[in-house]
Amino acid sequence: MWQAEYCAKMGDLSHYSSVVGMRSPGDRIRHFGGQWSTYGENVTVNFSMNMEGVSYRPMRDEKGEYKDFRNHVVYWRNEWQMAHAMVDG
Repeated sequence: MWQAEYCAKMGDLSHYSSVVGMRSPGDRIRHFGGQWSTYGENVTVNFSMNMEGVSYRPMRDEKGEYKDFRNHVVYWRNEWQMAHAMVDG
């Protein structure tokens, strides 16, 4: 979650951050109390809980921020379903 929120804030998608002590996935695992001998990290920009991979434009109006899917039908899934679709993809 930390890396996902960092990437969203930076407007970029990466396995690495510029925050000291949190630069690599291994750094973050250690920071949050984990141990590892090998690790993997999945990052994606295509899903956003949207398993069809329909691209969107972030928009804002008087009611706040929203995603414009340009008249595409989007089926929303839960985190478990999304994780499996990301790995399969």
